[in-house]
Formats: sequence, C-alpha cells, structure tokens
Amino acid sequence: MPPKTNTDPVEGDVYRTSPDTSASGDVHGENKRICGVVELTRRSVLTLTRTTRPEKHARKLESAKNKQMGLTKAAWWTDVNQRPLSRSWLADPDRVEYLGRLPEPESTQLAEFWQMSKMLGRTNL
Repeated sequence: MPPKTNTDPVEGDVYRTSPDTSASGDVHGENKRICGVVELTRRSVLTLTRTTRPEKHARKLESAKNKQMGLTKAAWWTDVNQRPLSRSWLADPDRVEYLGRLPEPESTQLAEFWQMSKMLGRTNL
C-alpha cells in the first residue's frame, strides 16, 4: 500500500516524518519519527514527537499502542524535540507520511498537554 498524504491537517493528526524534517538532526538516524499535530499556522504545523524512551527532563503524556495507525508499542508524547512541518511537506509521502487521527480522548489530551507546555514556557525545545 502506498504511503498516504493529508495536506489539510487538524490537531490530533499523526504523521511519520523523515529525519530531514528536523532542524537539529535526529538521534534515530535514518528511522522516521512519529509526530502529532498540536498547532496549526498558515504555512506550517507544529508537532510533538512520540518516543518509547523519553528524556528525563521531558514532560510526558502516555500514548497507548494503536495498531491501525502503525503505533506498535505504548510510548509517550513529549514536549522535547518539537517539530514544525512545512505544509508543502505534507504532500510529499517520502518526507511526511500520514498515519491517521488520534482517537479520543488521546487527541484532546495531546492538545491540552501542548497548551500546558506553552503556559509553562516550554516552547522551542
């Protein structure tokens, strides 16, 4: 099945992103990173990354596995490694592959987690 695209994102959409979408590099090497949309702007979307090994100082939100979206392990959304994605990249499935939308209540929890991170000044991490 070919990779899917979604160029009209909403909060809670999940993408698998290539390492070249990270401004500061990616510890995963050539492996792609799971990112969830938390904020929309005119030319980009801001995403938080999902990891099975969160950094000690990171704020974390638990995320259950979701086989329908290809999330095969339980993990955490963190406020570290925030990743803005250009909207033009969303049309390039080699760079940004659309996986689907988080189910409730996780979608709302992720949005609330991001709002609290912003209130705490934990942006641009």
